[in-house]
Amino acid sequence: MSRSRFRCVVLLLFPVLTWGAPREAEAQIGKLKKAIAGKAVDAGKTAACIPERPPTYVETIALTAAQMAQINAGLDAEIARGPVVQQEYEQRRKDQEQATQAYEKARADYDKRYAAYDKCATKVAAANATESGALRARADTATDAVQLSEGEEARLQALAARAAAAAERVAQGKGTAEDRNTLAEFQRAMAPVQANAAEASSAMQESAEFDRAADARVEKACGKKPEAPQPPATRDATPGELLQETGAKAAGMPIAAYGAARDLAIGYAMSNTVVKPGKSSPASQAEIDALNAAIQETAKKICEMKKAGIPI
Repeated sequence: MSRSRFRCVVLLLFPVLTWGAPREAEAQIGKLKKAIAGKAVDAGKTAACIPERPPTYVETIALTAAQMAQINAGLDAEIARGPVVQQEYEQRRKDQEQATQAYEKARADYDKRYAAYDKCATKVAAANATESGALRARADTATDAVQLSEGEEARLQALAARAAAAAERVAQGKGTAEDRNTLAEFQRAMAPVQANAAEASSAMQESAEFDRAADARVEKACGKKPEAPQPPATRDATPGELLQETGAKAAGMPIAAYGAARDLAIGYAMSNTVVKPGKSSPASQAEIDALNAAIQETAKKICEMKKAGIPI
């Protein structure tokens, strides 16, 4: 990381880096305290793999010693996984290629089966539509037959009133031959109306039942509708991204926060940053010593990463 990039990262991300150190970080803080107990940290001395340069003295940095320890714990995890991550990446790519090939084969088989099913279903649906149309036409005809003209409706209403009166007299034992003729006339007049109503009801019910069973007829003739295979999930994370995920988990940070803090910590180490007491620094001498020790520890891990071919 260039020095200018490092300074930009510090200025932009200083307000958001406020995590608590997990157990791994606490363990590293303990090691740092032992390392600095009873003596000052040999700050300003760069690691062997980092070009020699004068120290960059500052009174404060954007990370605490605990946060630096979190990053160092994450870098340790990256170093540990480094030798196998490329193999894991290649295996995942191989698995993904196999899954894609299997999907493409399944998709081709699905397309073939669906084409046959669709051809059959279209044929059955056309026959269904023809039969359904005929049934609806029959129902419409029967329904139309039930409809009466205004004159016929008035005649039947008058006849129904006379028949009701005649039926009442017959029930009372006072019926006459005329009353019996009225009742017979009403029955003759209503017979075709009732027959038409029954035909309309039957036709409408048959039409509705036919339409409800349309899908079942398609399935019986063509089989179940084929289901399309699901495409495999894809993930194109690079080995470097996989390592940073491992580091973030070990550091106990979200991946984005870890990546930002990781850049900061590596920047401090590469620029040979040394924290010193000053008016703008609220840290105690113990905290300052711990920070400098953590920065030097990061520098050593950078050398390990370079040796292992791990992306910095």
